[in-house]
Amino acid sequence: NHPSTGSSPPLFFQNGTPITDPETMYASNPHAAYLDGASIIINHADLHHPIIAQLCENLQQTFPHVYANAYITPASSHAVEAHADDRDVLVVQILGKKKWKVYKKVPVEFPFVNEQVGKNGNEVDSSVFKGGLCFQDKEVVMFPGDVLYLPRGYVHEATTEDSNDGTLSHAPSFHTTIAIATHDWCISVLLSETIRQTLDGVSKYRKALPIGPCDEYENSVSGEVGSPPG
Repeated sequence: NHPSTGSSPPLFFQNGTPITDPETMYASNPHAAYLDGASIIINHADLHHPIIAQLCENLQQTFPHVYANAYITPASSHAVEAHADDRDVLVVQILGKKKWKVYKKVPVEFPFVNEQVGKNGNEVDSSVFKGGLCFQDKEVVMFPGDVLYLPRGYVHEATTEDSNDGTLSHAPSFHTTIAIATHDWCISVLLSETIRQTLDGVSKYRKALPIGPCDEYENSVSGEVGSPPG
């Protein structure tokens, strides 16, 4: 935990499996975890590094909400399994190389946080993997300075495992994902917020709905649509 920012401690993953007790295994030391083959994930890396923070601030001149996560993955490994995100993402490769698969078939269009496949028990349907890859059905190898755009909802996975053509050659990887939280300002969210704010300003709409029969409810119904038959 970073004392000056209150940010969360780094997460440790080993080939897609989260290390649930990093204190016991590594004394929560990221160096020890990395040397043991674990990937290190730093959420809100913009709270840790001024250059990343400045990049996010610059992007927020255009987008309402931007933050960054950082991923350090040792050679011949991967951090997390295939998944989709509830936000648009810009992947910036900083050091080393990483191989990406981005799948054509989108299982949930424009997902919200509880609809992200590959996370929180939401499985990725096998049809996604059978539906082919983007980029002319090819894997993409990211080199330092490369930027990859991942639209919200597209299933993707990345690895430093060896490529058939030798382009990865046992290299570790460090990349940053710039998260553009488009779910925060999608049409349904903005409309529902606007409608709620409008209704909240009218006192009669603040009343609770009645639970069970009551005179006010019955009189209102009978006065508008007539008494029920029988």
